[in-house]
Amino acid sequence: MALRASWPAIAAVIFDLDGVLTDTAEYHYRAWKRLADEEGIPFSREENEALRGVSRRRSLEILLKGRPVTEEQAQEMMARKNRYYQELIQHMTPADLLPGVPQLLAELRQAGIKVAVATVSKNARTVLDGLDLWPAIDALSDGYSVGRSKPAPDLFLHAAAQLGVPPSQCLVVEDAAAGIEAAHAGGMRALALGPAQRFAGVEPDAILPSLAGASWATIRAALDASHAQALPWLLAEDALDPARLGWHETLFTIGNGYLGTRGTFEERFPGDQPATLLNGLFDDVPIIHTELANAPDWLNLELVIAGEPFRLDQGQLLAYQRTLDMREGVVTRWLRWQSPHGHTVEVWCERWASMAHPHLCALRYAVTALNFAGEVELRAAIDGTVENPGNLVPAEIGLRHWWFQGHACPTPQSAELLARTRVSGAQLAAAMHLEVQGVAEASYSCRDWTQAPGVAGHFHLEQGQTAVATKLVAYAHTREPDAPPNPLPLARQRLQAALGQGYESLLAAHRALWRDLWQSCDIEIEGDEAAQRAVRFNLYHLLIAVPRHPARLSIPAKTLSGFGYRGHVCWETEIFVVPVFAFTRLELARNLLRYRYHTLPGARENARRAGYEG
Repeated sequence: MALRASWPAIAAVIFDLDGVLTDTAEYHYRAWKRLADEEGIPFSREENEALRGVSRRRSLEILLKGRPVTEEQAQEMMARKNRYYQELIQHMTPADLLPGVPQLLAELRQAGIKVAVATVSKNARTVLDGLDLWPAIDALSDGYSVGRSKPAPDLFLHAAAQLGVPPSQCLVVEDAAAGIEAAHAGGMRALALGPAQRFAGVEPDAILPSLAGASWATIRAALDASHAQALPWLLAEDALDPARLGWHETLFTIGNGYLGTRGTFEERFPGDQPATLLNGLFDDVPIIHTELANAPDWLNLELVIAGEPFRLDQGQLLAYQRTLDMREGVVTRWLRWQSPHGHTVEVWCERWASMAHPHLCALRYAVTALNFAGEVELRAAIDGTVENPGNLVPAEIGLRHWWFQGHACPTPQSAELLARTRVSGAQLAAAMHLEVQGVAEASYSCRDWTQAPGVAGHFHLEQGQTAVATKLVAYAHTREPDAPPNPLPLARQRLQAALGQGYESLLAAHRALWRDLWQSCDIEIEGDEAAQRAVRFNLYHLLIAVPRHPARLSIPAKTLSGFGYRGHVCWETEIFVVPVFAFTRLELARNLLRYRYHTLPGARENARRAGYEG
């Protein structure tokens, strides 16, 4: 187990244009301001901040502040603003480059680092002409290059493909929060320029005030310093060890108190033990009475490249890194793999169980074709074939807890499953949605399997091109307080609400709650990085298991990371765990004590049955 998460060496830098290389941001503001004045709409420099890095149409929507306009009026306003902007930029010269930019670009060229400009602007070529920047860059991605603008990753992925550099080796330089989100969505590092408060909630890899005085060495130093600060929060492995598969699955568990998901791979691996355990969702089993039922697996995602399935037990694993960032409860994985027939891909993915919306789980999965062009398929499913291990004789025979009551693909991109526990009769519903970005076109087909319904995304990748898939899954079950008799409509409702917010907004809300938790729960240890990481690791596993709502739940003895103790709660929770939250989060300690209070009558009855006073 490595304790340091590392990235591949940076081979390309992708610059935003406005506000990064030149001050066209000022020209944009003046053009929008002129339009706003003509329309009688108040518009300030502070309000202009929200327009950074977003498309022209979205900028107009923000400026209008809800004022209804027809499509014809909107088109006229956008054209008018663009005309004003073009008038302003006609006389740009290299003198309009921001301080530090010419020197940095020259240094990158000398160091052999490829350079691209990626901007939502449709006037980028005019600006680059005036600035005489073409000799300093290798590629341009602009508003004409892709259909989706930031915070979607398409623009930066297009630039990386033109450069022929995998996303993991790209650094994006941005002055807008939407651009930082887009870079991270594409699996790239991001350097933010500007005041730190502008980037609250998006977690850039490093922040500088501007490029004035910045050299390639100072930028790398800023990235290294930021990474060093993060190290006590990171748990990482840099090699795949099948002999310790189960141990690592436990370590890389994610959760939110409502559920916990073990750190198995999306594509599975021989001998793994996938599990999503929903707190309080028990079913009867022979001999040992009850256990937490292993819920249908939301993680399932199979990759097929040029007809070959991606499997880590086959082919050749060229590079590998998996990291748990305990600051925000996110597990990321990066690898390069060569198939038995020689197709090489880079895969980057992140997963998290939402703290803000505890019934929601999210996965982002990026694949880059490194040495081939061909058809790619991503098969996403809700896998109900999972088992609880070791209940029967022989011990390796598992038990499936679910009767399947219904499945469907309501849309080409969505699937859902309804199931009931075999003995206790609890009903569980799961609803999922898959979307592929970064490619010109993706088609979808339903995988109509009774026990594992899903969706397949089909698309073509050119060599060097990256596709990014997003999978969202929402759960609902009848053991929840005030749950309806049929939880499927509730799962659908939760999924639709999540889709309405979007992946980036959901992740920002998730991160914000983690920051709030750590503000009250963190313990800082100076001078001993290993001890610091160990303490935070233990706190992390308590935080992902403790119930956040007073639903008569507690923390199982194995938390929600595995099948030890069959998910049962022991008195050690009150002895060892409640004091932690009594000093940090009283509302969570109250939830744990409330569970014990409500189970006391049953405990006394069990004692009497066993011949004790109770």
